[in-house]
Amino acid sequence: MSKYLVVAGHGAGDPGAVGNGLTEAGYYRDKMIPAIKKYAKQLKKNSIEIYDTSHDMFKDTKSGNGAYKLNGFESVTELHLDAAGAGSTAHGGHVIIHKGFNPDASDKAIANVVKKYIGWFKPNGFDKRDNLLNLNVCAKRGVGYRLIEFGFITSLVDTNILKAKVDTIAKELVEAITGESLAAKSKAEYYTGIKAGAKVEARKTFGIYSDVARKKKVRDYPAGGSFKIKGMVKNANGTPLFITSKGNYCTANKEYIKVV
Repeated sequence: MSKYLVVAGHGAGDPGAVGNGLTEAGYYRDKMIPAIKKYAKQLKKNSIEIYDTSHDMFKDTKSGNGAYKLNGFESVTELHLDAAGAGSTAHGGHVIIHKGFNPDASDKAIANVVKKYIGWFKPNGFDKRDNLLNLNVCAKRGVGYRLIEFGFITSLVDTNILKAKVDTIAKELVEAITGESLAAKSKAEYYTGIKAGAKVEARKTFGIYSDVARKKKVRDYPAGGSFKIKGMVKNANGTPLFITSKGNYCTANKEYIKVV
């Protein structure tokens, strides 16, 4: 199992770039990192660790820690947002790697995630540099490293996408960083056309509701229990529900209930 590190840029008193109601440090710590953690838990063959978000790795590295102390990681991915001056229409993102290297498969996969959601600011999605502290330290130590500028915080176009698509971006970043595909959530299957008098049994605990919108919960029905239904109905979203003998409503999702 390979281990990967994800770093939220700035922090520890440094907000980074600011624009459109966001700070660079705040966006990653409050929005992107929680989503990345959620999807990292779904990994089966790899693992992702998050650098302490109360720290700024750049400051830690300057003091002799940070990038100097990273060991055992397949790669390090540092997350940033670009900024431009007032009146600029600049938008799009890119991936920074050390100028002594060519992009590897993960670098290319990450660049393609940037392209898919934000577009590229650089012609090929990459910028090769040798004037960034963490970049240089990792290169000298033989630690794989890239820095993502995932768009311009000063671009309303970019920030609107970053706010709206944070969950799907996080999922695809986890896949791009590790090379592991996360299983798609299976589509729910529902019973339809089951007639009154049929007996059903709870596979898992589910809620019983007094209204078809399922906002007024009566109680939880325990796994293993069974009862006869009075019929079926669909709610406003078209989701099939069973009607209980007392005129209440419950799920017809086959994951939670079965006809016996």
